[in-house]
Amino acid sequence: MNDNPSSPFFSPSYNKLTRTVLFIVGVIYSLLGVWCTILPYKTAASLGFNFSGSGIVEYVVVYGGLELGLGIPMMLSAYNRSLFSGVYFMTTFFSLCLPLFRSVMIFLNGVSTTLLILFFVEIIIFLVLFCSSRYRATNPV
Repeated sequence: MNDNPSSPFFSPSYNKLTRTVLFIVGVIYSLLGVWCTILPYKTAASLGFNFSGSGIVEYVVVYGGLELGLGIPMMLSAYNRSLFSGVYFMTTFFSLCLPLFRSVMIFLNGVSTTLLILFFVEIIIFLVLFCSSRYRATNPV
């Protein structure tokens, strides 16, 4: 793994801070996935979704399955050095895309309390991931 702080974008070091941050983010995504899978009607209603036909299938697959599919590798890579750097980069990039897209859509379509909360959680996740990576690169142990 390349721990060179001068490498492009960032190269997170496999230390306790970055591993802990990645694990916590993985737990958050996994819990959201479980919540959307177990209570799809409640979570969907809070986001403004109404199901018709087999719409619940797509909702549970994307909001439940995808969130779990992201969260579990995040948690596992916190303890697997060979997976860590790639998963950390993917998590940081993904966590930047969500609030960027959400901010555009909120601007174009309006906001609800749930969407605003998700927006701020996504911003915080991205900033914590990025800053913990940068902190380690500039403050080696």
